[in-house]
Amino acid sequence: STSGVPIFYYVHPTLSALSNLGDKHESVIISTQQTLAVLDAEGGEAINITGSGFSALAKLDPSALSLLRIRFGAFDAPVIQRSSDSFVNAISPSGSEGQSMVRVSLNGQQYSPGELPVMYV
Repeated sequence: STSGVPIFYYVHPTLSALSNLGDKHESVIISTQQTLAVLDAEGGEAINITGSGFSALAKLDPSALSLLRIRFGAFDAPVIQRSSDSFVNAISPSGSEGQSMVRVSLNGQQYSPGELPVMYV
């Protein structure tokens, strides 16, 4: 741009699997392709998130890694570790009992169109 403000274009990240690390609840297999992570409604459980493109924006601007967000329903979850372009760990926020959808954002504002379900109990 002529104003000196950089504009970045990137492909949205994708989610392929979620699994909880805690011992409170077991994940449930819902198909041969997908497992449903079962989470405590009080939150606070460590979650493995697998997908692709988690560092796509950081390749253009290294400071962008701090903008990575995982959203459970309407609530953002703290990302505690990004191990690679395809693997992050987060802490689940509290949620209402029932199913919620998980999405990812690289810029803290626009969330990926792809989502995966989790079950709060």
